[in-house]
Amino acid sequence: LELLRRERFNFAGNDPKAGLLVMPTSSMYYPRGYFSPDEMFEQWQRLYEASREEGYKRFRVTGETSWLKTGLPGAERFVEYEVKLDTALDKYPITVLCQYNTQLFHGGELTDLINAHPFIISNGQLLRNHFYDLLAEVGLSAGSLEIVTPRLKTELSRQVDALFLTAALVLATLPIRQKIEYSERLLARLIGQGKFHFCLGGLMCDSTILACPGSKTRNVCPCCSLRNNPDFISYEIKTTESFYGYLLLERSVDEACRALRPSLVNYLNLLAFSIENDRQKQRLQTLNLHLQQEIISRKKTEKLLRENDEWTARILEGTDEGLWESDLLTGVIKYNKNWQKVLGYKPGEIIFTQNWLAARIHPEDLPLLEKALADYIEGQAQYYEVEYRIRTKTGEWKWVWSRGIALSYGADNKPIKLGGTIRDITVHRETEEALRVSKEKLAAAKKRAEALKIQKLESLGILAGGIAHDFNNLLAAILAHVQLADLKLQKGLDGRQNLQTAEKLTMEASKLTRQLQAFTKGGLPVKQAAKLSVLLKETVKFTLCGKAVQCKFMLPAELWMVDIDNGQIGQVIQNIVLNACQAMPRGGVITIAATNEEVPPENEMQLKAGKYVKVEIKDEGMGIPEENLTKIFDPYFTTKEKGNGLGLASSYYILKNHGGFLGVRSKVGSGSTFYFYLPVTTAQPVPAPPKISPKSNANGRILIMDDQPMIRNSLREFLESCGHSVAVAKDGWEAVKLFKNNCESSTPFDLVILDLTIPGGMGGKEAGQYILALDPSAKVIVFSGYSDDPVLADHRKYGFYDTITKPFRFEDLSVKIENALHPSAPSNNHPAY
Repeated sequence: LELLRRERFNFAGNDPKAGLLVMPTSSMYYPRGYFSPDEMFEQWQRLYEASREEGYKRFRVTGETSWLKTGLPGAERFVEYEVKLDTALDKYPITVLCQYNTQLFHGGELTDLINAHPFIISNGQLLRNHFYDLLAEVGLSAGSLEIVTPRLKTELSRQVDALFLTAALVLATLPIRQKIEYSERLLARLIGQGKFHFCLGGLMCDSTILACPGSKTRNVCPCCSLRNNPDFISYEIKTTESFYGYLLLERSVDEACRALRPSLVNYLNLLAFSIENDRQKQRLQTLNLHLQQEIISRKKTEKLLRENDEWTARILEGTDEGLWESDLLTGVIKYNKNWQKVLGYKPGEIIFTQNWLAARIHPEDLPLLEKALADYIEGQAQYYEVEYRIRTKTGEWKWVWSRGIALSYGADNKPIKLGGTIRDITVHRETEEALRVSKEKLAAAKKRAEALKIQKLESLGILAGGIAHDFNNLLAAILAHVQLADLKLQKGLDGRQNLQTAEKLTMEASKLTRQLQAFTKGGLPVKQAAKLSVLLKETVKFTLCGKAVQCKFMLPAELWMVDIDNGQIGQVIQNIVLNACQAMPRGGVITIAATNEEVPPENEMQLKAGKYVKVEIKDEGMGIPEENLTKIFDPYFTTKEKGNGLGLASSYYILKNHGGFLGVRSKVGSGSTFYFYLPVTTAQPVPAPPKISPKSNANGRILIMDDQPMIRNSLREFLESCGHSVAVAKDGWEAVKLFKNNCESSTPFDLVILDLTIPGGMGGKEAGQYILALDPSAKVIVFSGYSDDPVLADHRKYGFYDTITKPFRFEDLSVKIENALHPSAPSNNHPAY
């Protein structure tokens, strides 16, 4: 289109930007997976009609043939398609430019393709195809043109020169083999199939079409039986430099085509010159390629050698390494500048020789060097390699390691010149003694590591036993109270007290699971900015209620804000304070201090550098024995009669999940100080939204999704008893379907409650995204038994209104439902509000 614009082509008012249509070959040539000429013609007609409807008066197209090499079904009919193309489209003003990759076609096929079209573009030159004109004038179809009428002879005589000239121009674009195939088909179309024979043994000896029947060698075959046949006339195909063979023409045809002889001879000469040009071109290209490669290779080698010398010098400069070369015949040794510097000499200060080296080597090491050299020369070693001591110019002894290979060999095929690298390994040798001495320490450390491994296994055993013990106790108590309630109900007695006790025991089990999740690195914190001093005072006051222990606070007013999960950090404070109380059974004072601290990059706590708030909780107890200090944060390790040993372990991992640290200092008889660090935040505290008590006149439409039938059915029964209309789903797909159906029936759900984890199915996270996509204003509460789920830690990020963690009480869920259905003020829990 740019070309047409430059030529000021008239687009007849059409938008030129819309005048170019590019289609993939698959959709154009074989939309159904095969090539069909008939379907192609129909497609041209459809495209033309479409262009007319868009206001265009002409339709021009260019195609390519690279797709033919894919082995597509029907591709063998491409020649048939091209031959029929003009006839099939003669009623349509369509101009078709056919691009042929000559490598894809046999020369004979290429002849049929070219001769089927009125024009040829060869080497950028537009030529009229005289063979096409001849067919049109004579009125014969392609493939049936033989010299059978005087009229045809006259037409041939008139146009054969132009015809052969056009064919010769085409020859210039073809490889040698296709030149001959093309020529054979051209002559067959002109003078008849079987009336001639190409005898070109050396060029086409492997051709099944043009092989000479009398040829038994790969050279030009003068013994071809047709050459001696009196019924054939031979025409030489040669240049002044090379002879390629013959065209053997049946004598009767030769007589009939007497007027064509000069043109035929000229064409054969052009064929020979075209073959000669290609062969010369190939030879020149090969020679040029070899020459270019040799030049490039030499330049690369020279450049690499220069760069290597410069690179090696830069690399070795300032190191304890060097390069050497030793001539075993002259005894001269060459060292690079860096190694001369290592030895204490200036470049060129002395001439290094084998005698000089022998005099500078330590007497104990000289036999080692001589043996290493002899072993390499005799072929007993792959490299010349040795370690020895050498005396520098200042008299200092240095340990060196040298390694080399042969650079050249003598007449006996033994090395006469060596070269390699040399390195100062004095520091390495001096450290060997230190390493030997440290082996005992390493062995002792290994024993300690093994002991620690055994200790960890013991801790694991304690953990497993403790979990089983505590859960069995809780399950036994829950089961007992449930059975008692059932027994009382059967007798008509009131069993509510037992059920309430079972509920409390269930929540105790929930606390145990949260502690387990904490020290197993689970339970991701749901953080928000908070004032740690407020949390410290509230938690300690609650924990010490009714205990004979006093607390002394040292909390500065300018204490920095921290980013924490209030519930989890409150649990940490409570665990440490309870531990302090248990350490002082007769009472005492607990001192709690907090300070702002800058933690440097290198610190023993392995904390990230930055600002932290440090809290210290000190008691006046008996202290912790040194052998127990490494165990107190292990799960289920405890020295107390009462306690499960999970408090400090869960506290340790809670602080770790907060990016903080928990440590202890203690001495028997002097009490203990637990201290922890929490990272600082610049955010401001978020006020807690007001909670709303459950209402008895609830009437919301609620959708519940949980894979456990007992859970979803119990929730349904409870919420329906509260006055809500409830629908349940067992997985995310069913929940999304129900939500969509209710939206379409104009009875949308007021609230959706989803379980995050559905084994083998869609969970609440994915289902919630689908629901919010259907209705961005939907209120969704998610819950899970996995407190480490990232959705629980930041539910607003996913568009959810609220969260709740299993197990939960109906009362707690009811409060969250009421907060969602009847908010007293616009909530910031959901992006839509």
